[in-house]
Amino acid sequence: MYPEAAERHRWLGRRRGQRDLRHAHATQLLTAGVHPKVVSKRLGHASIGITLDTYSHVMPGMQEEQEEIDAGLRAALEG
Repeated sequence: MYPEAAERHRWLGRRRGQRDLRHAHATQLLTAGVHPKVVSKRLGHASIGITLDTYSHVMPGMQEEQEEIDAGLRAALEG
């Protein structure tokens, strides 16, 4: 292996490890109930949409919670 290629391989390995840590951190925050906007800011995403698109799979109860909130709002408005 050429020295340049070996150095590039080592650099990519470090970058991959950093991404893994970043993803693990975001996943832990979201599963702990930290608001996605807070996680988005911490990750430096340009918008919360990027965070939600990337990490929505770790928030499986999000849709059910929203449906419960919607139902409560509808009941209150019909009330």
